[in-house]
Amino acid sequence: CPPLEKIEMTSRLIRTLRLERTIVFCNTKVMCQRLRDDLVRMGLDADCIHGDIPQQKREKTMRTFKDGKLPILIATDVASRGIDVDDVDCVINYDVPEENEYYIHRIGRTGRARKKGIAVSILGTFPEQAKLAEIAKYSHYAIQPVKFAEDGSLVEEEPPKPKKAPPRRRFR
Repeated sequence: CPPLEKIEMTSRLIRTLRLERTIVFCNTKVMCQRLRDDLVRMGLDADCIHGDIPQQKREKTMRTFKDGKLPILIATDVASRGIDVDDVDCVINYDVPEENEYYIHRIGRTGRARKKGIAVSILGTFPEQAKLAEIAKYSHYAIQPVKFAEDGSLVEEEPPKPKKAPPRRRFR
């Protein structure tokens, strides 16, 4: 979906699933800050951590999130090192990570200590879709496509079927 739809999709996902503690990952500091500003404008309680934010402010934001007083934390991969928070309901990959290993680290923030968690990747462009397919192959995870139904619920889509190669023509 286009960038404006990704913002709306993120907001809708958090509201529809009634998520109490969510981490949203972005690939850049600029996107991290922009998404935070947009979600706050949409009435959601969110804050972000990234490399341009002073360490003291990042630590305060992390404490607030860890204590359950901040429901949405937006972070870059670098700033997320050391995020050790139990009871994270959902990890949202707003941007598909550039490195395959980052995907594993990101989704590992939810579903800890035998609790259930959700990991969602919001795809915008074909390169993001191709990258997620590469990550699925690398990680050996079965990544299930879903979409929003008219009523706002999430519906699993059929995984894409491999295309059959056209029959080979024989030339003599």
